[in-house]
Order: sequence, then structure tokens, then C-alpha cells
Amino acid sequence: MSSFFRQYRETWYNTIDSYRKEDSHVKEYRIVYDCCRSGEEQYTRIAEDTFTEKRPHILRQVQLPEGMDTLVIRPEGGDASLLYNLRVTAQTDRLDITSNAAHVDGVLYVYDTCRPYLKLVSGKPGDHMELEFSLRMMNAGEDDRRLDALCSFCNPNHPARTKAPAELLDKIAEQQRVLDETQRILDATAARLDEMDQKYAAIAGSKFWNATKPARKLVNAVRRAKPEQPRIEESAPAVKEETPMHRLGRRLTAVDENKLAEERKTKFENNVKVSILVPLYNTPEKYLRELIESVQAQTYANWQLCLADASDEAHAYVETVVKEMKGSDERIIYSRLQENRGIAFNTNDCFKLADGEFIALLDHDDLLHPSAVFDAVKKINEENADFVYTDEMSFLEDDVQDLRVVHYKTEFAYDDLLGNNYICHFSVFRRELFEKAGMFRTGYDGAQDHDLFLRITALKPKFAHVPEVRYYWRAHEGSTASSAGEKPYAVLAGIKTIHDFLKSRGIDADVDVTLPNGCAYRIHYPLPSNPRVTVIIPNKDHYGFLKNCIDSIYLFTEYDNYEILIVDNGSTQASVLRYYEQLKQYGNVRVIHDDRPFNFAAMNNDAVSAAEGELLLFLNNDTEVISPEWMYEMASLAVQERIGAVGAELYYANRTVQHAGIIIGPSKENVAVHAFQFENRGDPGYMLKRIYVRDTSAVTAACMMVRKDLFTQQGGFDEKTFAVAYNDVDLCLRLMKAGYTNVITPWAQLYHYESASRGSDALPENIERFRKEMTAFADRYEDLIEKGDPYYSKHFVYSPTFTYRTDE
Repeated sequence: MSSFFRQYRETWYNTIDSYRKEDSHVKEYRIVYDCCRSGEEQYTRIAEDTFTEKRPHILRQVQLPEGMDTLVIRPEGGDASLLYNLRVTAQTDRLDITSNAAHVDGVLYVYDTCRPYLKLVSGKPGDHMELEFSLRMMNAGEDDRRLDALCSFCNPNHPARTKAPAELLDKIAEQQRVLDETQRILDATAARLDEMDQKYAAIAGSKFWNATKPARKLVNAVRRAKPEQPRIEESAPAVKEETPMHRLGRRLTAVDENKLAEERKTKFENNVKVSILVPLYNTPEKYLRELIESVQAQTYANWQLCLADASDEAHAYVETVVKEMKGSDERIIYSRLQENRGIAFNTNDCFKLADGEFIALLDHDDLLHPSAVFDAVKKINEENADFVYTDEMSFLEDDVQDLRVVHYKTEFAYDDLLGNNYICHFSVFRRELFEKAGMFRTGYDGAQDHDLFLRITALKPKFAHVPEVRYYWRAHEGSTASSAGEKPYAVLAGIKTIHDFLKSRGIDADVDVTLPNGCAYRIHYPLPSNPRVTVIIPNKDHYGFLKNCIDSIYLFTEYDNYEILIVDNGSTQASVLRYYEQLKQYGNVRVIHDDRPFNFAAMNNDAVSAAEGELLLFLNNDTEVISPEWMYEMASLAVQERIGAVGAELYYANRTVQHAGIIIGPSKENVAVHAFQFENRGDPGYMLKRIYVRDTSAVTAACMMVRKDLFTQQGGFDEKTFAVAYNDVDLCLRLMKAGYTNVITPWAQLYHYESASRGSDALPENIERFRKEMTAFADRYEDLIEKGDPYYSKHFVYSPTFTYRTDE
């Protein structure tokens, strides 16, 4: 969205504030909803709404009658109104917009959002305001015809309005003038080209042109023979502008010689030998030399480089280069293999050469930072680690500073490892773990590391993470560092790896890849017990939000063993009270009343005592379900004994992320932020993190599932300290401290019109309470805030966006 339209949106919000403050100019307008068939103009009225400048927001649900596929929304009576924002969503994402057009007082406004959202296109000033779109039904049925329209209108003639609309029209008129002038120039140019084509055709067909053909050939030959003088401006080398990524790449590959000298002097109590396994196969000479040099440059000296060479005869130089670089260095062990039996077999042959207490893995075309082995051994000594891994980066071809991607990793995260081999390089682990796990297995080539690491996790080793880039992964044609699509067999091997591992753990789950060319996976866990879920929804008035929420549950939820428990906090609106009566016709909806002053934590705690379900699903009334498998997906995770709280991916109305997990820290003034906030709904996220289930410190209770016995065991939400804010984060951190893992799943998706019902914490009446709760949270979790979120790297700018720091 352009800065101009952002400014216009801010102007709109200011206008709304002025409406709220004024008592005059309360004029009513009527909005009608008509429907018809595509290509026909015989409209049928299906609904209407009334609004004023003081009540500009309307939430309307309409259902298209049988055979109707077009909805037209227009104002009737009164002055012409300016449509500020229109959101139209269907019950599912199975609807296609085949055309859309709107003429709104000549104003161009685009609100680009999610499922499907419409573009308002400019017309002429004074045009009748009309929005019309056509839908192609992908699946027949009553549900597919349901449309929800959230409309916001304001009166452009209201005295409190700023000059923004007039300025907007002026800008559109200026842009139209530029477009008209550009079109005139293009038309003139096209006419000129046509004229030149006609003249050329006339010349080429003349007798003179044919008669002078030999002379033209001679002249052209002389011109080609004459050396061309270099142009001055081209003779100077081009200066490549340095970008933040270039600076970051230079910093990540730089070495501090003083630091390296100190590392060489360091004596560890446990001076373990690290055997580095490198299977070689037709390795380019340049890459091979750089690899060996990077190992020889290690500041920790007790290493062993085990090279098993399966290169063919055309690459016999590999053996020559190795022996040349080995010289008298007995730490380099080389073996010539008789045949290439694949990376798993070849790496196991490397292991036969190793005698170190720890094993490390290194690809034959990659590089190590001089401190790589030192930092691993340091973790082994300081934390008694069994398995150590470091951060890594990929670079392009021959320039190690030509940074492609930096992979800043989390502390050990089991679910992340199931969904994606995030550990990858550089990994160092105990020899006995490698042997007990069964070493590398054939049939998993392309995902052999992933397969090994998962089997090692079953042995419950102590993991340690070095949060520094110590491995350089070369991206080139045919390399998985470039794209997993270069090795499609690796994707299939990954599916087999995860499926077989889970089956060995007694879990018969289906596994899918979430990207055709990416190694990220979705696990469909079984849910054999069919546990009952209690959906707890606190509410006070807000009929439109509540009905929209409950309707979406009934319409979209495939899982059927659930009840809905509404906790009413003193509603007085007649529409809400009537709605409660209507809900009695459903056998699985109950309403309980809590008329105390609003305390979100206490309301939910009291509801739990009345819940019949084994699983609790805390849900805000300003949410809307958009993925049919959401409840099943959350339940299949929540029933697992190791899991604490399960969160969903939530979106704003404009299709950007509102919540995809919570990041803790980094200071008492900024204690928590939502991960990936404001990213687009379909983005895979940093290192594909948004397309697999991953571990997180906390999730929001706007949509959170947890086992009832576990919730009760932890004492529920802390209603005394965190009445409104941070009670969900506090619960998650207590679960994490108790040894449970909180997860976020991208396969449970809802809209969340954040704080639309209870009001924002930024409102004046809420600020004091919010600051008090934030201070209490910061004091309670001071150690965690100071240490940093285990699932968020210190090398990121503290923000939802996983942005690299380039200023370290």
C-alpha cells in the first residue's frame, strides 16, 4: 500500500474520532444488499442496514439464494457516501473472484487482503457508488454461497472531514492526466513506426537498393575489420553498491586473529578428539582444497579428518590433491573406495577411519569457520553436551562473502526437527550415539542426516546450540543449499524419514511435504480417542462478533465432538440476549453468567469448572474460523503427553498475520511480541517456519488448546496478577518450566479482529492496568527475559519479522 493511502487511512481514523466526539450531524443512511445472476440485472433485495457518522461500522452476514452468484451493495437515499473499506469473505477459500469493479465517487482505494478481498477502482466524480463481483463456485452446496461483508462508510460531506478526499481526487485526476499524456505519446510513436515501416518496405523493394547490395556488403566488412575504440565510460570498472547483506556476509566470514590466538592457547579439561567425516565424490579441486584448508585452520587442534573417496576415474585428481595437502599431517585419514554406494554407505565408510570420541559431519564442498570445532568442544566441556550444533550460512559458488541465507537457529526444538531438519550443519555428537542409533541407513539418501538426527533424539541426548555461524554451505547448481528442488529425491526421502521414525515410536501418522521444492513437512497425527473439546468464549454484548464466531465454528469445523461454553459478562443488549435464547436449540451450547468486573483470566477459570471436555479450547469472541481441520489439528497435538499449550495462526482482516507464536524479551519494557506479525498469510516465513508445527515459548489465548487436567494442575490462569493481559503467556511459561512443550500449528487458521470486543490495551482507560500487568510479568520472568527466548536468536532485531542484525 502506498504511503499516500496509508496517510488517507490515518485521516479516516481521525475522522472517525471526530464523529465520536461530535453530537451534531447525526444523519442516517441506508445500505441495501441486492443479488442477481451473472449477466442479469434483475435484482432481488435480501437485506439492508442503517448507519450514521457516529456508527460507521457495519457487520452484515448475507446468504445468496439458490441460483444467485452476484451481490451488489449500494447506498440509498441521502447524500452520496464514500466507501472506505469493504471486506467480502466466503465461507471457505473455495471461491474465485472472476471480475470486480467499483465506482466510488471517483476515489481509487485498494485494500489488499485475504479470502477473497476486493479492489475498489476509480470512476468519475459523482458516479453512483456500486460494488459488483462474480463468484465461481468450486463446490456446490449451501455453505459455499454464504458471504460475510464487513463495510465501513463515512459521509464525504461531513464538516468534520479533512481535505484528504478532495486531495485524493486531485491526485487521481493528476495521475489520469499523466496516463492520458503517456497514452498520447505511445499512440504517436506507434504511428511513426508504422510510417517508417512503410518507407523501409518501399526502399527495400526499389531497383536502386538491389543494385547497391554488393557495395553495402563491402562497406560492412571494412567496418567489422576496424577495431572498435573503447568508450571511456565503459573502460572504468563498475562499482558495486554494498548492501546490508554484503556487509553481513563480510562480518560473518571475518575472523578476529586475537580471538583465534586465545582459542589456540585454551586448554580444556576434557580434550576430546573430534573425527570429521567427509565422503568425497568427484569433488571439484578448488572446493576440495578450500575444505581441507578450512579444517587445517581450526583453532582446536585435536581433530581428525576422515575422507572416504568414491570418485570415478575421470576425477582421479581427488586422491592426488588429498595426499598433497595431507603431507605429514597424520590427522588427515584417506581411504579410496572401490565403488560409489551412496552417501549413507560412504559416510559409514568414513566412520571406519575414525577413532574420536565425537563425530562431526561436513559436506565435501563446504567450509568451516576456524572456531567451529573449538566452540563445539567448549559446549561439551561447559554443559556436558552430547550433541552440539551451530548456526550456518549459505554462500554463492566461489565467494564465501556472497551471502545467500543465514540460518540462525533455535535451542533444541523437537517439533521443529520433525517438520524440518533445522539442525543440519555443523553438528558434533558422541560416537556412542552414532553407533547406538545404527549409523546411517540406506534408503534415506538425501535426508540421511535428518534420519540420523531423529533416531538420535530417541536416545534422549543433551543438546547444546552454538548461536554463531560456524559453517559455510556452498550454494551451486545441484546443491540442496541452492534449492531442495535440485534434489527432488531428498524431499521424498524426508517424508519416508519422518514417517518411519514416528512409526518406530508407535505413532502411525501420515506425512506430507508442505512445499513442492522445500524440505518442510506436515504431520497428520492420529486422534483415536476422539476426545471431547470444550470451546470457552467470554462475551459481553457484541452480538455481531459473537454470532460470526459461532457461525464460523458450526460451518467450518470438521471435528464434531465439541461443546461451546459462553461466559457472559453482564450483557444488556437485547440482540445478544435474544441470541442466547436462539442458541438453546443447539444441543452443545451453554451460557453461564459472570457479572463481576471484567477479568478475562477469572472468567475462563470459572468456565473450566463447568467444562465437560477433556480438552479446553479458549477462544475470543472476535475470531472467525477459516480452516475446517483447525480443531482436529489442535486436538491431535494437545493430547500428546509432552505437549503443553497449542496455538493457532491468526490473521488480521487484511490477510496479514496477527499471531504465529509469541517471542519473549528482550527487556522489561518490551516483554513479548507476536512472531511474524504483519507478514502475508501465504508466506512460508523465515526458514519455512510458518509451514510446519514448531515449538514456541508461548501462544495467545485468543485461540489456545490445552488438556483440562494439565490446566488444572498448573492452577489455571493467574487471575489476581494478570486479570486481562499476559495471563496466557504466563500459563505457557509455567507449562514450559514444568517440562512441557508449547507449539504453534499453521494448520489451525482463524481471523482475529484483535481487541475489537474488549477494547485495546492502548486506550487511556486500560493503559494503567496494562502497565501494571506488564511490570508484574517482567519481574516474574526476569531471568528468561535477560537470557533471551530459546526459540529466537539473539542475532535478530527484536521484532516479529526475524530480521538479521547487520550492525553487530
